[in-house]
Amino acid sequence: MGPVCRPDLAARLTGAADVSKATLLQADTRPQAWDDWRRITGMKAEPASQQTLEHFYLTLQAAAAGVGVAIAPYAVVRDDLDRGQLVAPFGFVPDGTSYHLLSRRPPEQDARVRQLTAWLRTQTTQLETDSDQA
Repeated sequence: MGPVCRPDLAARLTGAADVSKATLLQADTRPQAWDDWRRITGMKAEPASQQTLEHFYLTLQAAAAGVGVAIAPYAVVRDDLDRGQLVAPFGFVPDGTSYHLLSRRPPEQDARVRQLTAWLRTQTTQLETDSDQA
């Protein structure tokens, strides 16, 4: 997860502490995201202004419109970064979030489950590699 904003706003952020001077945008589905990022990065500054929106998508749209700085996982913001619509001035940090694949049958008993599992592993490995380079 990491802060993302328009490139022109990022140019005014000279360090991670400057993030707290901007309006911080977060998703209602993950209200602790900025607190987690501050804890992980060791940033102590409290935000001057904060706005909570219903979904990550809305926070990214607000960030792209110049409203402030959003916090989002790399996987959610990757396309916006690739298009140059948003930038991640301080990169991304692992936040401990994990995902699990549940199946009624073990992969060794179902070729479709094996195929899906292999594809998901490939995708997540690529996302991890990409986020390390972002």
